[in-house]
Amino acid sequence: MQMKDLLRSQDLLKSDVEMLLATAAEFASEPLKASNLLANKTVAIYMSKPSTRTRLASESAVAHLGGTPIFLRGDDLQIGRGETIADTAKVISQFAEALIIRTFASVLYTDVWMSMGDPEADRIEKEKVLASYSVSDELMGLASKDAIFMHCLPAHRGQEVSASVIDGRASKIWRQAYHRRTTIQAILYHSLRGEIKGRI
Repeated sequence: MQMKDLLRSQDLLKSDVEMLLATAAEFASEPLKASNLLANKTVAIYMSKPSTRTRLASESAVAHLGGTPIFLRGDDLQIGRGETIADTAKVISQFAEALIIRTFASVLYTDVWMSMGDPEADRIEKEKVLASYSVSDELMGLASKDAIFMHCLPAHRGQEVSASVIDGRASKIWRQAYHRRTTIQAILYHSLRGEIKGRI
């Protein structure tokens, strides 16, 4: 039995993760290997907060599978004006083959100290409290020799990470940003083919 909706990474089986990573690696070297999967179909992309890398990765992933991405912002929908999520989902399902959502959905990730939407009045206190958690060369030196640095971007050099770390050899931020597309593409590919089993 296939998993219809992928909401959390912990819902995936080990075999699902291995399959997705293997396919993402294939898409990295051959982006158009399944360019007819979404031919003449659309995929809706809803993001509850602005994004550069995730939007570009999602739209290009859909395009590389032969589909047409439709980007939606919060004010494009009627949820804020009283329409239920269920009704909105039913409408979207009439037009789109799949829906990609980027929302605020229990993920621990290296991030900026001041997130989008945080009041500016909190800046001084946050910088004071978080200063000791900045990723520096000294901190990286405590990790194993093959440790890498990752960041969801955009980053603020001199705050949550030093310039020497984020621009250094251990940093994988640009590769990380690129692989958003291949990972999204792999998830779409196997979801639409009904090949993700998951813990259902």
